Amino acid sequence: MMKPMLPTLTPDPPEGDMWLSEVKYDGFRGILQIETHESMTLTSRNGTNLLPHFPEIEQYIRQMLEDDMLPVPLMLDGEIVLLRTALSSEFRALQARGRMKNQKNIHRAASIRPAVFLCFDLLHTGSKNTKDLPYEKRKEALLALFSRAGLPTTPSPTTGP
Repeated sequence: MMKPMLPTLTPDPPEGDMWLSEVKYDGFRGILQIETHESMTLTSRNGTNLLPHFPEIEQYIRQMLEDDMLPVPLMLDGEIVLLRTALSSEFRALQARGRMKNQKNIHRAASIRPAVFLCFDLLHTGSKNTKDLPYEKRKEALLALFSRAGLPTTPSPTTGP
């Protein structure tokens, strides 16, 4: 199982202009792995499959697969969040969703306030392993993949999971 990369806390920003920054959302980090059109997992850092808690995300991905919008196999690194705005999320509400056990309550919560999976790294696509590419190249490939598929390339609380 692939483990998500984690940030490293440092007292000062890197020197020079050869670094990138991203918004830090408070959510559940996960690796989305799609092996076939029928087989997918969204695995947390501790190895839990998060899809049963977020059926809206699974349904959205299954629809994209059905419409042949995504290559298979595919592996993405990202964060499940409940967006407040394009730049902020609500972790407490997400934690409450993550603790739910009753499927009826989970589906009700998903219909009232859908969670989204924000992808920020492309680890594998089709027959191409991208893990060894420089981060900037992986970001470019992710943007190209999402653009070709007609998927959102920036977070929005009003778009799908």
